[in-house]
Amino acid sequence: MRIGELGEFGIIDRIARCLPGGDDSVIVGIGDDVAVLRTAADHYLLATCDIQVENVHFVQSATTPYQLGCKAIAINLSDIAAMGGQPSWALVSLALPPDTLVEFVDERRFVKVKAEKAKSLKEWLYYKDCLEADRFINIPVAKTHSEARLTLCLKNMMGAIGGWRGRCHVGLHQNIADMNLVLRPDLHVLDCTRILLKNGPSGGNVADTAVKNLIFAGTDPVALDAQGTTLFGLKASDISYIIRAQALGLGEMDLGKVKFI
Repeated sequence: MRIGELGEFGIIDRIARCLPGGDDSVIVGIGDDVAVLRTAADHYLLATCDIQVENVHFVQSATTPYQLGCKAIAINLSDIAAMGGQPSWALVSLALPPDTLVEFVDERRFVKVKAEKAKSLKEWLYYKDCLEADRFINIPVAKTHSEARLTLCLKNMMGAIGGWRGRCHVGLHQNIADMNLVLRPDLHVLDCTRILLKNGPSGGNVADTAVKNLIFAGTDPVALDAQGTTLFGLKASDISYIIRAQALGLGEMDLGKVKFI
């Protein structure tokens, strides 16, 4: 008999008969899409593991890595939701033929770039598309940040870097200035429609926000950030990365020298 003849539930039944019986902590075991384990008197852990097989569930030539990842996560999340659970973690197993192109696994295509004028972040990984795009527009939402103090135009560039973020947080303010030597948007649009005044960057309470209904746009991220600080009761000199960015020649922080229309 072949596996195709035995079928999914037939092989599951054979495996189940080979396994020892579960203890009282196993509420739902083999045979269901989701295992249910009792971890405390009134707490249960749900576990599921579903796979995507090439040429069965997807065709590589017609599927991007992002799409495949979304599908793999979605089918597992739906199983958890069907059991009334709340997803907390995701464990990923990946098996690839040796001739698979690296770009298929990591389509983000980060490339290593040297910044000659940088004081700290002299070489780092940057998102290739941001470097090669015909036009690059940066649209940050103004908010507080626990380490950088504020996220505005300059700080938002951290969304276009790769590598180990922990390294970037050592000497964060200089690193923010340095990465802006490499990442040079054609236009910055600072969204201050609603700003996050505290508990940033993640926030979590609408009471932490303030409606300003303002948008500032321009090509000078230093000037825009200097203007943005005023909405938080600060000034440009209170934010170290703005000072350092001006020192690198990335813009003007003296609002008396900047004309807003």
